[in-house]
Amino acid sequence: MKLIPKTLRFTALVLIPVTIIGALFTYYAISSVSYSEADEYLNFEMQRIQRYYGLYETIPDIYKINRVYSDTVFREAAYRDTTVIDPISGEGIQYREVRFSLQPLSVSDSVITIALRQTLLGPKDIARSTLYIILGILGMFSVSVLVVVNMVAGKIWRPFFHTLSKLRNYHVQESVPEFEKSDIDEFDQLNKTVHRMLIKMSNDYKRTKEFNENAAHELQTQLALIRSAHEELLNTLPPGSEWIHEAGKAHASATKLAHIQKSLLLLSKIGNKEFENTSVLQLSLLVNAALDDFAEVISMRNISVTKLIEPCEQRMDEGLAMVLITNIIKNSVKHNIRDGRINVLLQGDRFEVSNTGEPYEGNPVQLIPRFSSGGQGSLGLGLAIAKQICDLYGYILIYTIVEDRHTVQITFPKK
Repeated sequence: MKLIPKTLRFTALVLIPVTIIGALFTYYAISSVSYSEADEYLNFEMQRIQRYYGLYETIPDIYKINRVYSDTVFREAAYRDTTVIDPISGEGIQYREVRFSLQPLSVSDSVITIALRQTLLGPKDIARSTLYIILGILGMFSVSVLVVVNMVAGKIWRPFFHTLSKLRNYHVQESVPEFEKSDIDEFDQLNKTVHRMLIKMSNDYKRTKEFNENAAHELQTQLALIRSAHEELLNTLPPGSEWIHEAGKAHASATKLAHIQKSLLLLSKIGNKEFENTSVLQLSLLVNAALDDFAEVISMRNISVTKLIEPCEQRMDEGLAMVLITNIIKNSVKHNIRDGRINVLLQGDRFEVSNTGEPYEGNPVQLIPRFSSGGQGSLGLGLAIAKQICDLYGYILIYTIVEDRHTVQITFPKK
């Protein structure tokens, strides 16, 4: 779930200034508490000494008494910081010191001034304590955020990812899935909108598919009648009739129109992804079979064929594989020159067909779309169908022309 890392990054960015401010606050809070505790302890010891002196007229034996003055008088207790060098370690130790005077009990007694000291936390100790506290709080906060975000995000976003999963597995040929009702209004509206959109898309797909099938059926029937009528006309016309040539042109046009109709229907089916019966195919067998189908035409045009065909397995629909290979080899024969050459290569992850042909000055990529025109007129739908099949399976089709060499290369994804 990508939401969690983003939330944690945002939280980390927000915590940077908060951590700095919190560290400063903690440092001064610890320092203040240390001073407050030291002053409270020194005040308690000072009052105890004063009570003891009032009762026994002498100073108690208390190790906190660091020094006794006889020539200095303090009307009020005086607090201050002082540093004492440790004779063993040589380091300075921070102390909080209070000085106060004991009032004489008789006129003949002199004033006694006492200094009491209590150790303080040094800057390093306070900084170390602050670091431990901040790290501890950050650790607990990070764990808490991680746990809470996982729990809350998982619960909040569960309907969204459930919808996303159904959309990812949905195919337009299937019935529209039902989405669960969500307690979150935004996700519930999303599910309703997506459901309406899928219903419309499914209905559009069904109408388009039915139209294509009906149109193909009706056109095929009428074209068959036209071709049959022309064949009968050609057979009944007397030899030498001026109408034989016109009837032959009409018959050829009807035959070409039938091929175009089949190709357009195939393009529509490929675009709708109606070919899902995939299996592992040995393409070398299909290439050899296609070359055998065009052997007679190749021989009639005296075209030499050089081939290097090695075993190559690909997972795809058998019908589309045959159409792909047949169209490419058919183009290499149809748009070749007499006494030309064809080189066929099937090796590793590459299928390449190169043939001689008329030079072309433009960009070969422009010849791939439907009904593009080359030097010999319209190239039909062969390359367009091949390109759409390659796009369906993630293959890369490249068409290049160098002088009189036309090359169609298909690269299969590496396994």
